[in-house]
Amino acid sequence: MHIVTFVITAMEVMMLFYTCIYYLQRPTDERRKWFLILLILLICYNLAGSLFPDEQFIIPVTAQYVISYGTGVIMSIFFAYYIYQVFQLRELSFIAKQGAIYFIAIPYVALFAIPYAITGNFTLFNKLVVIVPFFYGIAFSYFVTRAFSNKYRSTTSSTDSRYFKESLFTLYAAFILWMSMPVVTYFEGSQVLEHSLTNAGFLVMTFSYIRTTIYESKKEYVEHQATLERQNQELQSIVSERTMELKKALDQKSNFLIKLSHEFKTPTTVLVNYIDEFIEKYGDSPEGAIIKNNIKKLNRDVINFLDIEKFDRGSNIYDHNFVSNFSKDLRTSVKLFEPHASKNGIRIDHEIDEDVFTEIDPRALQRIINNLMDNAIKFSKRDTTISVSLKATKYSTTFSVEDQGIGILEREQKNIFKPNFQIASKRSNSQGMGMGLSIVSNILNEIDAQIHIKSEYDVGTRFDVVFKPYNHTKIYEPYDVDESLDIISPPNDLVTDFLGNANAPYLLIIEDDLALLRMLKDRLTKMYNVYIAENGVKALVKIKGGIKVDLVVTDIMMDGLDGIEYYKEMNELPQYSHVPVLYKTEKNDSRSKAQGLDMGAIDYIEKPFKVELLQLKIKSILDQNRSQRNAIMDSLWQVVQGNGNGKVNGFNDRPNLVADRAKQFNLSRREVDVCELLIKGKTHEDIADQLNISPHTVHNHVSRIYSKCGVNSKISLKSVLEDS
Repeated sequence: MHIVTFVITAMEVMMLFYTCIYYLQRPTDERRKWFLILLILLICYNLAGSLFPDEQFIIPVTAQYVISYGTGVIMSIFFAYYIYQVFQLRELSFIAKQGAIYFIAIPYVALFAIPYAITGNFTLFNKLVVIVPFFYGIAFSYFVTRAFSNKYRSTTSSTDSRYFKESLFTLYAAFILWMSMPVVTYFEGSQVLEHSLTNAGFLVMTFSYIRTTIYESKKEYVEHQATLERQNQELQSIVSERTMELKKALDQKSNFLIKLSHEFKTPTTVLVNYIDEFIEKYGDSPEGAIIKNNIKKLNRDVINFLDIEKFDRGSNIYDHNFVSNFSKDLRTSVKLFEPHASKNGIRIDHEIDEDVFTEIDPRALQRIINNLMDNAIKFSKRDTTISVSLKATKYSTTFSVEDQGIGILEREQKNIFKPNFQIASKRSNSQGMGMGLSIVSNILNEIDAQIHIKSEYDVGTRFDVVFKPYNHTKIYEPYDVDESLDIISPPNDLVTDFLGNANAPYLLIIEDDLALLRMLKDRLTKMYNVYIAENGVKALVKIKGGIKVDLVVTDIMMDGLDGIEYYKEMNELPQYSHVPVLYKTEKNDSRSKAQGLDMGAIDYIEKPFKVELLQLKIKSILDQNRSQRNAIMDSLWQVVQGNGNGKVNGFNDRPNLVADRAKQFNLSRREVDVCELLIKGKTHEDIADQLNISPHTVHNHVSRIYSKCGVNSKISLKSVLEDS
């Protein structure tokens, strides 16, 4: 092998290696596949042409010539097909497929392989075999030129036109080099020259392949970009349509709620005025105060809701083209809040600069002041101090309210200006829906003011509202200030336990709304002894103190320890695990209802409810428990009466055997009741009727009993619980 041929072949083998890697990465790339085949055929041609003929091989010299020329013929046939496929010249279908067979393959067989093998005259047939392929190459060049010209005329892109021109020139260059191979062969040129020209043609085709790959990649990128832009526009159109639909639906819902809120304002206004008239006529009373407070709460929540909706819509609630006398308004508000604060033993200290003005609607300023001071009183501890200050400099005006209350957790501080957010530890007793600070924040945004919070849990909270300084461009005009406060007064005294009749049943009422707790206590103490607790934590402390309880009536949603968690904790105490529980729950809170009943709660009552209905449920549950106890005592008495020595069927040898063995399996009191009836052969419906619970709850109890006892049938359960 000549050194030139060796170097060229070595380079092509390395190119083959990398081309294979790229093709395996993208096996769907047809263009790379055709190039890979062409490269393999060229390497085979170089090896066969440089190694053959050689008498040292065992292969006959004639066969070596046939193989050497055959590799060149196969490569030439595929070269025509390669151009047809890579450049997608559909007009070349016949000449690239059938034409290559007719004018290259058949002449090779008819004019070289067979005659040479028969006669052995290499010189003659070596010249004859290249004549027909030479003229085929000329014809092929013509058809390629025509195909490219048609493509060129059909394109409107300058980039495509330039690419077609470059491709045609490179093909001409490759053709000239490859068509020189028959000429060199005909005139018996050297092997090195023949292979150099052939491989030079391949290098030109390699350049053309790289150029085509870049062109197609750019074209594909542009098409993908156009597709993405089109899909993005379609998606934006769909999103816009959906957004408009959602906005329309939300506007309809918002309009409905606003109309509903307006409808609420009329009856609440009437109720407030009639309550005031009633109190003025007949005197104040705790019941009247509770009614008035709850109407005020409803009215305030309705107003706040309306304002939140207006802010969300971008409507202007206030006209800030006024100048407000900050000092005067703040002093007036402090004076109005002092009696309200003193009821809880809270003192208000104030330090207010004189003649401080700011550009804001007086109604908006009063709302900011009232909200911050109301919150400070609401969340302050008894016998503490609230500090109010107003300081003005040439750079800003700062209004501050600081309390010594419950504080706000750091994780909650970023949420307190969101609508409907409430501090968790004061959820229900805060008497509001958590919209006040959100409204304050919206007002301050309108006048480009800022509000800052600094709070430490269980220590206190400080709000600093920073206004722009008054620049005297607007003239202050006096206005009237509303010297009344719509304050929801807290109860003046704490709700305490009532133990009036030692023979009456004992109830434990758990409720975090003080007004509702007071009402329930007042209505239930006529027939029962009542322990009260404001949440599950306080209730747990009381029962751990050893109080007597016949029935627990509890809310589900409470801070600290909710009704579900309280029931779990109570069931861990043996002396209280048998105590029935009645839940107060929201009408649509089906999940909590199911969870409570599955745990063994006796019943539930939906809010809002009539106290008379609650009293009937309490009476029914207590009567049922009393009947069960009496039935058990009668059974025991009959046993004792039936045998003077107190032994009937081994009963007194194993008293309360089921209950005792049930403790080994950690069964609750309610589950023990179900076990006893189940062992007696009662159906789920019978057990539900006798225990005053639903069949679904019985089924859940039975499933848990089987799981705890490791059985799967009544017979197995009876064996486990009664087997001595």
